[in-house]
Amino acid sequence: LDGGLSDNMALRGVLESAAVEGGVENVFRKAKIQKVQKLVFLSVNAETSPDKQEYRSDKIPVLSTAFNSLVDIPINRYSADTLLLMRLAIEKWQADLRAKPHNKDSVFTPDADIYFIDVSLGAMDDPDEQDYLMKVPTSLNLTDEQIDRLLVAASRLIMRDPEFKRLMKDIQAPSP
Repeated sequence: LDGGLSDNMALRGVLESAAVEGGVENVFRKAKIQKVQKLVFLSVNAETSPDKQEYRSDKIPVLSTAFNSLVDIPINRYSADTLLLMRLAIEKWQADLRAKPHNKDSVFTPDADIYFIDVSLGAMDDPDEQDYLMKVPTSLNLTDEQIDRLLVAASRLIMRDPEFKRLMKDIQAPSP
């Protein structure tokens, strides 16, 4: 089965590891990672969208259309849940970083911060471009045009993401 049925965004593993280990800091400690200054999560949601004309048709859908809907709907709902859980977890981790005094045993530096950058084709401004991109199959066989348009879209989405802007500002700020 497609990995999307279990963790389409590859974020559940992060959440589950942090829950099992008692927090994200313990995950890093166990992995012997130290001096984390900028922890950046980049979520790329390459969800697809079915042709809405199919829903308006009075014809009985062919088996492949019905099957694709049975797969896509749970994946998209699960992905939305995962994004929400990740946002909530990061808010908690950020609050924990700010609330507790820094100690020498921390894996985080005193000025550490956590960023969550979300790149989702569903956030495209241009409805025609969004419609095109959301119909690109999640496949290893894409055309050059599809690849180019996806790269341009991803760049635009990243550049306008508030967390990416905050990260760039923080990187460019002089160290205290």
